[in-house]
Amino acid sequence: MKNLILTTIITLVSFVGVFSQETFVGTQYLRVNPDIRRPNLRFDRSSDNLGVVASLTNYKNNYFGLTAEGSANFRGGKSENQLYTVLGGVTLKSRKGKSIQPFVKGLAGISILRTSFNQAKTDVGLAFKPSVGFDVGKGKYKWRVVEVGYLNTNFYGKYQNNLSLSTGLVF
Repeated sequence: MKNLILTTIITLVSFVGVFSQETFVGTQYLRVNPDIRRPNLRFDRSSDNLGVVASLTNYKNNYFGLTAEGSANFRGGKSENQLYTVLGGVTLKSRKGKSIQPFVKGLAGISILRTSFNQAKTDVGLAFKPSVGFDVGKGKYKWRVVEVGYLNTNFYGKYQNNLSLSTGLVF
């Protein structure tokens, strides 16, 4: 299942990226329900997921774009968790002739959680993700130095407040 979803994401990026003005492919770190009162910067296998993220943005002018984004995050250990998101929304980015290009995104869509601790369970819920970040570089290839996002998901009738950090290549 994991290989099928990753292959689908890579294929979509390959074909749709030809028609898009900007494609982003990178890696994503996701901290699930961080404890705001006692933040901890250590990697924790019980709440941290690593994965991939890809997005396509078609800009209408030098600032406003429509974005589609998909991500897949995985966590191992005693319980195997997989979180997939498919989101769409708007991006505001300062792109005109600058080597540092800050941006803001507002995305909404669906998320799929698959857990397999004694038995496999799957739930589908709504997801919302505002994020900010910046790209560095001029020309065809840029580096997305950081994108920080707040991913709000709803599974099994409860909301989860997740923190995402992404980095990768923009072309």
